[in-house]
Amino acid sequence: MTNDEMLQKMFELQEQLNIKIKGPDWRKCRLNWNRAIFVECAELLESFPWKWWKDTQPDEINQKIELIDILHFGMSQWLQVKSYPIIHWDEDPHQSEIISDIELIAKIALQYRIFDFNLFFGLCKKMNMTFPMVYKLYMGKQILNKFRQDNGYNEGTYIKKWYGTTGQGEPEYNEDNFYLFHSLEDIPVENIDHLYVSLKFLYDHNRILMEEMNVTDKSSY
Repeated sequence: MTNDEMLQKMFELQEQLNIKIKGPDWRKCRLNWNRAIFVECAELLESFPWKWWKDTQPDEINQKIELIDILHFGMSQWLQVKSYPIIHWDEDPHQSEIISDIELIAKIALQYRIFDFNLFFGLCKKMNMTFPMVYKLYMGKQILNKFRQDNGYNEGTYIKKWYGTTGQGEPEYNEDNFYLFHSLEDIPVENIDHLYVSLKFLYDHNRILMEEMNVTDKSSY
């Protein structure tokens, strides 16, 4: 698939997700995509060690996850007005710092009420994410979003932190995004639908472990 074909597929899936969450008339719901982009940009910044007043480490997995979350809202903003961006795939990214680019994406969204796709994909390049990597992670996040919806996310009964391991060290609690990222490492993009089964296995296993450990306050995890 070409980059344009992958992007078109992502737009189609985003339309389907918006319909699943808010119904076929989701465009009439007055959803503030620009605020959502701004908030996700702030969450992306939190994955970088920019705070000089405390010792923090970069979270490279969450950086990539937050990029995809921003993309979800950016595409939704363009879908809202039934428009399609022109992407300059071969354009070199701006010679600026990653942190500055994240802040600029947020500023443009709030001030000009537009999502700058070329700035976003330039940021992805700086963070060593090729477009096929973006596509695969987006497809994976779509499946996770569907899994969440199917398992009580809207009703508040979904368990977002799971107890498990990726085969490296002792079991621990991590967000479902963490297990999504590691599950994708073993699944080719052409078999991406298999991810749902993998997530279900991990989720069911997590519920069993929590029951065995007598964890009743699931919200604390």
